[in-house]
Parts: sequence; C-alpha cells; structure tokens
Amino acid sequence: NKNKIHVYNGSIDTEKFKRDKNIKKSIDVLFVGSFIERKGPDRVIEIIKILINKYNFPSIKVGFLGKGELYELVNKQIINEGLQNNIRLYGHRDNTVDYFIKSKVLIMPSISEGLSTAMLEAMSSECVPVVSDVGEMTKAAVDGRNSFVVKKYNDFSGFAKKINILLSDNPKRNKMASNARNDVLKEYSIDEQMNQFEVLIRKILS
Repeated sequence: NKNKIHVYNGSIDTEKFKRDKNIKKSIDVLFVGSFIERKGPDRVIEIIKILINKYNFPSIKVGFLGKGELYELVNKQIINEGLQNNIRLYGHRDNTVDYFIKSKVLIMPSISEGLSTAMLEAMSSECVPVVSDVGEMTKAAVDGRNSFVVKKYNDFSGFAKKINILLSDNPKRNKMASNARNDVLKEYSIDEQMNQFEVLIRKILS
C-alpha cells in the first residue's frame, strides 16, 4: 500500500554533496531557504553590511537561494543599500549542490529550525555553516570544530564576527570544512543512517 510508504529523511547523499577541487569557491556567503521571517533573509542583509563596513569586505560575494513572501522586500533592500554588486538572488534552485560546492560559508540566522538538511548538505560539500543556536542544529553543528554557532538569531555583529574569521583565515576555514565533511560522513551518510535505522527497527520489533 503506497499510503504506508514514507520517506525517511535522515541521510545525506555524500557522493552527490561532495566538493569538486577543480571548482573555485567563488561565493563567500550563501543563504539557502524560504524567504520568510523565521529564516531571516532580511537579517542576512544587515550582517553583510557589517562585513562590508566594519570588516572591510567591499567585494564580498553573496548568493541567496529560495523564494517566499519576503523576496521583493529583500530585493528592495539590496537596491536601497547599493549592494547589487555584492548580492545575487538566484531564486529557487533544485540543484543546490552546485552552489554549496562553490561557497565558503553558509549563513542561517533562523528563529527556529529542526536539524537542517541544507546545513548537513553544505557541511558535506565543505561549506562551513554559521548558524543560530536553535532547535536541533547543535546535534551536528559543533561550534569551533565544524561550524560557528551564534547564541541569538538577531545578533548581527556576532554572525559578522564569525564569518569574518572564516573569510580571513583560509587554513582555519579549510580545517573546519574538512571536519564538517568528515562528521557528516560518520553520522549522516546513507550507510550510517541505514545502520541506525536498522537498530531502531530491531528495537521496535523486539
């Protein structure tokens, strides 16, 4: 009965979401998500302004993936702040892997999240997350090891400070990116999730 079949969304295709060393990481900061208040695309604009003005990143390259009710507002923000040369809105994209492998940092100033699949996919692609400390995010995001975790979603200065570290210190970012990839392989690869799911089923059946 097809109605009894449900997708177990727990694993990451680590062979698909994998960095291609021949592709340059040309996007400094990437936002992926719905353009809604909970996800905070408008908050990302404020963080980028701090990176440009306080941390001297006048040529920072930022990409936004997604659509939603705040899309036009964010577009107007970009124009009003004169950030057209820094920020590009790509709209909705199914091929997120093409953007993760080109990006250095994933930003997620969310008000609430579960354990974000997008974050895990970015980590598998060696794109380092900077995320707010909400929901189940810290189940995979370990501050200072494979990501940076900011306590408050509206701490714009805190987000900018952590992103500045990653963009200014390539060896540190590369080390954290490698840790991110390895941690996803250990806990969230298809094979590992199959093993964990099998343990769960055995417990239920016993």
